Amino acid sequence: MSKPFALKLYIAFLTLFVIVMNILANAMPFFGNTTGEISARYETLFTPAGITFSIWGVIYALSVLFALRFFTYDIMTHRTMCLRIAKAYTGLSLANVVWLFLWHAELIIVSSLVLFIALACAIYLALHYRMANTIERTFFTIYAAWLSVAAIANVTIVIVASTITLPFSPLLWTIAVLIIASLISFRASITLKSQAFTAVILWAFFGIALRHAPHAPNQETPLFITTFLLMGVLIITLFLQPKEKPAKTG
Repeated sequence: MSKPFALKLYIAFLTLFVIVMNILANAMPFFGNTTGEISARYETLFTPAGITFSIWGVIYALSVLFALRFFTYDIMTHRTMCLRIAKAYTGLSLANVVWLFLWHAELIIVSSLVLFIALACAIYLALHYRMANTIERTFFTIYAAWLSVAAIANVTIVIVASTITLPFSPLLWTIAVLIIASLISFRASITLKSQAFTAVILWAFFGIALRHAPHAPNQETPLFITTFLLMGVLIITLFLQPKEKPAKTG
């Protein structure tokens, strides 16, 4: 078996491994907890509605497409690029699986650290992918965007689950987190030259608004209004952002 073909099989195996482990994590489930049960146990104001997490289906479908397209790569011509992709994708995939075990074991703080490792790998892939099409870069951008949301959510859960006392109410710091997430989205979309990042953040905000809508009007009304207004800003920036152009081969 040639080394280029072995690398292609390796990427396919990693992709299948991550998908299977995510299925088993909830089917078994790991440590007697499903992923959703842990989220519900440590629910915060930043936690979006359950339907929002369906984006993982999109991410895993795109990961399969990426693995299939990797078989078409001329690895000998783009050897350095493909090896860098493989290394970063390995880090992303392993961090995804390790996070599952830590999350299900309720090791929230450590799981947050691993999540940031996965985020760093996804950002690297989105930034440094230079093949001639944009499908894979869009996949890594979507992955990075959702991991950004997950990382922020994990940090808010760490605060809730720990004895950390903030000088202001959960409502106020959640609004602050939403504003920060919007700024991160705007900056990341410009840096990555992709509208996909903003679209994912917009989807997350929709989930947050959807979750709080049935409870309005009440003390959460300011959060619902803020989320709705920020969604409007994100929609405007989504149309103002330049469309992603294919990268040059080589």
